[in-house]
Amino acid sequence: MVLVYKLVRCSNCGLFQVTTSEKSLKCQKCQKSKVLSSLKIFYRTEDGRDAARKLSELKEEEAIKKEKFSMEFSHYTR
Repeated sequence: MVLVYKLVRCSNCGLFQVTTSEKSLKCQKCQKSKVLSSLKIFYRTEDGRDAARKLSELKEEEAIKKEKFSMEFSHYTR
């Protein structure tokens, strides 16, 4: 049996995470259980290192988006 690593995002809190589960997942951040078929799979691979690399890339992209948003709208909070 080949493990398939899936990169998903919690629909409750937005955390990206990797799972090998086929049915459900408990979010590492908000602890909510989700049926895997209800989540969008952003990436799929049989290589665990590849999955970890992609997870890191997505988290970095999210951080950059948040920083840009914060910079663009920071003058409204002054």
